[in-house]
Formats: sequence, C-alpha cells, structure tokens
Amino acid sequence: MDSGCTNHMTHDQELFRELDKSLVSQVRIGNGDLITIKRKGTVAIESCAGTKLIYDVLYVPEIHQNLLSVGQLIEKGFKVIFENKHSLIKDVNDKKIFNIKMRGQSFSFDHYATNALNNANSTMKKASSVYSKEMDQ
Repeated sequence: MDSGCTNHMTHDQELFRELDKSLVSQVRIGNGDLITIKRKGTVAIESCAGTKLIYDVLYVPEIHQNLLSVGQLIEKGFKVIFENKHSLIKDVNDKKIFNIKMRGQSFSFDHYATNALNNANSTMKKASSVYSKEMDQ
C-alpha cells in the first residue's frame, strides 16, 4: 500500500481478470524516473469479505511489488485507517475488507494478491479435473 502513488499498480500480469491491451503510457516513480505502463485492467483479490475486484489497476512490469493507492481507494469511497501497526481498509458500507499488518515500515499487500492467484489456480485445477472425469465417462 502506498500513500504516495496515484494509481494501483502491479508487475504480475497473471493477477488480471480483465485487461485493456490498448493502453500504453508512462508513470513517474518516486525517484523521478518514467517507466512504461503496458496495460490497465481489473484484478481479483481475496479479502476478508471474499473476492473483491480492484478496478483501474496499471500493469507496470518494471516495478518490483504490487502497489495499492491509498488516494485511489479514498476517491472510490473506501476508508483507510492506520493504527497499531495495521492498516484497515473498509468498503463504502463500512465493511472490513482488508487488514494488512505492517512489515518493516510498509504495508505489504502482495500476500493478498498471491493468495488470490493461488485460489484461482486451485479452482481452475479442480474444474479441469471434474471436466476430465466427466469426459472419461
């Protein structure tokens, strides 16, 4: 999670549920460099309240971690609370969706994305297995 970044960003193309391949642009990072935005889309992430879709996520292969923009969350009506070495994110209905523990001096959102990808892969494998069994009969 990053209070300084203006957009949600990820380096992992596999996290996207939908992807607009027509967008190619650039974004300025903290050190002043410009890096390329390859695409923009929707990412599905497992939350405390089930799978949540995060819209307008930029695909930026050159970054090294997933970034969730505090500003973009607030613009969309979410609440972001920092206290007791945790960041709590609530949706527009005040329902808790993420509780992220502070690691070092940052709030790493990457494990949520990894869990979502693992869950999606597991679901696909189960569906494929069921389909294969049905085809064998």
